[in-house]
Amino acid sequence: MKRILLLSSAVLLIATLLFVQHLRPKEVSADSFLMDTLVSIKVISSDEPEAKEAIDAALDAMQQLDNQLDRYENSPNNIIYQINQASGKEYISLPDNVLSLIQTALGVSEASQGAFDISVGVLVDLWKKSESEGALPSQSELAQTLSLVDYHAILLGDGNLMLERPGMSLDLGALAKGASADLARDTLLTHGITRGIIDAGGNIVVIGAKDDNTPWKIGIANPNLPGETMGFVEVADTAIVTAGTYQRFYSIQEEQYHHILSPFSGYPAEGLKSVTVLAESSTLADAISTAALVLGPEQGLNLIESYPGAEAILITDQDQVLFSSGAKQYFTLLQEESFYE
Repeated sequence: MKRILLLSSAVLLIATLLFVQHLRPKEVSADSFLMDTLVSIKVISSDEPEAKEAIDAALDAMQQLDNQLDRYENSPNNIIYQINQASGKEYISLPDNVLSLIQTALGVSEASQGAFDISVGVLVDLWKKSESEGALPSQSELAQTLSLVDYHAILLGDGNLMLERPGMSLDLGALAKGASADLARDTLLTHGITRGIIDAGGNIVVIGAKDDNTPWKIGIANPNLPGETMGFVEVADTAIVTAGTYQRFYSIQEEQYHHILSPFSGYPAEGLKSVTVLAESSTLADAISTAALVLGPEQGLNLIESYPGAEAILITDQDQVLFSSGAKQYFTLLQEESFYE
């Protein structure tokens, strides 16, 4: 009888250990190629099947949004393509999610006095054409193109939108990844996920903290050597977005011209190498990081300060690190030999 009791106790102990191990939080992750970039989602959960289901739902939602916003893709669900095709002709009815996104974009356009402008599609196309032909845009080409870049000519009313001038073209690339990351976060939350990280091609959103006592540590790339980390921020329940002049280029006549174009000059923006924004909304952080980079150090900081709850780390063309009023508490500089405050 004693031996039977001992065996029963051992079986109970093993069963308890297995049960505890089953409940122990695990990392569950998945990747997908969306919006011309690699999207990664990692969550921490004690229920692996439910975590996988949540991640799949988030990736599906991101794909559906991408299908609506890809201005080059002619499909029934692609609202931006339809708007561009109807420029100067007719209004297009917007689904609520796209309406909200464009309202956010126009709000940042107003706040930045046009430094952020989603009607830059025709300017992006001009630089792509110049790259393919191997010659910089001429002054006459730039002048003609910039006449079609004007957020005031985006006519929005009662859930409908029309581009006032024929030839205008919306390009939501400067906030689409941010919107996609926000959508993924919201989808994960509705599936009960309380800890996780979404990386939409460098647009980061963290849910909760890494554990009860540890915030997420997110590296900021060295804009001079993007494979290296120049510093990091420690955050929880935050979006972290970096706009950088080192991320994408137009290659023309053996020179590289970064892809963040000024709606004022038509040329790549100058004065800053990168702007990292911390905010609750990845959509907003995406837009104002781009706007601040176009505006330059002083006006860029002023823009960030105008948004309550947003903070930013800016790196100038001279490798000086600038901070918004509350950003320093989150940031640690690693490469003090390369950057100065």
